[in-house]
Amino acid sequence: LLLLLAVEVSYSLSMGKNKRFNDISIVGPEYIQVLQGRLLDKQVALVLCGESHQDAIDVTRSGGIFDAQDGWIEMAKLDILRPIFIDDPEFKGSDNPEDMFLNNLMVQVNATSKKCLTIEKAKGWAKDTVENLDVYGQVSFLWVTENASARVPKGRVFLLRFLSKAEFDPDDDDDSDKGTWINLKHQPDDLPKPVKDWLFDDGSCNSGKSHRSFEWGDLDFEAFQLNRRRLTNEVISTQEIDKIVEDRKTKLKEENLLTWDEWFDSIRKQISESGDIGLDLILESQVPPWELSLHRPQYIDAEKESYSLPH
Repeated sequence: LLLLLAVEVSYSLSMGKNKRFNDISIVGPEYIQVLQGRLLDKQVALVLCGESHQDAIDVTRSGGIFDAQDGWIEMAKLDILRPIFIDDPEFKGSDNPEDMFLNNLMVQVNATSKKCLTIEKAKGWAKDTVENLDVYGQVSFLWVTENASARVPKGRVFLLRFLSKAEFDPDDDDDSDKGTWINLKHQPDDLPKPVKDWLFDDGSCNSGKSHRSFEWGDLDFEAFQLNRRRLTNEVISTQEIDKIVEDRKTKLKEENLLTWDEWFDSIRKQISESGDIGLDLILESQVPPWELSLHRPQYIDAEKESYSLPH
């Protein structure tokens, strides 16, 4: 709750979760309610702000929209595979993570495009295919073209999922209709050749082909990277988080948006300079960190208790 004493308040609501306050949009409260009147012979205004337990990264998204906008993000092969092995004790002690991946990776080819597609059409095909197959978990696709220098290059698309051998359960055949799981170490020739070449390419391959790989995730790349670091159990310092949030606040100001705390600081400064108005702030007790999480608006498959793309 925010208590403002003798402050003249006027506002109107704007779209979404932003509140319009004197030509400035405020990002944060779920709602704002204003009560005005006299109390103990003083003119009093109560500005009641409904709280919302949101991660600071979500509050500082562009446009003041808390929900993540998901899509295909281009990523290097090792960046796609690394989170799969982060809890594997062999990976933690490995001097050569790429060899670790190749020796312990299970690959499932969910679908292959029937014809060559431009990269933009490939993204659309991959998204539609994931939704139609009801594929869940971490989903990637590989785009392979033999003529990357063409004016409008086209290539084949392979929709892929990966697991570590430690996670793979051969008795779980709930998704066997979505493709056979292939042990990369023992069955590499069972994979489509472009997929095999991409997985084993150490950078020295000069086949003339171009490989581009993508993963489905948060299009706010800063939020996406931060969440991946959390998922891989990286310890991120409070100082680094604060720096990221402050930089994002600066970008919001360019959109004429203020987070609630910055707006309140500006009001407090104006009132303190006037010297004739009292101002008090009343807050609920601090929200514990474990009640906060990076917003992931993906839908849970109730039977598998896993995440899938939104329908």
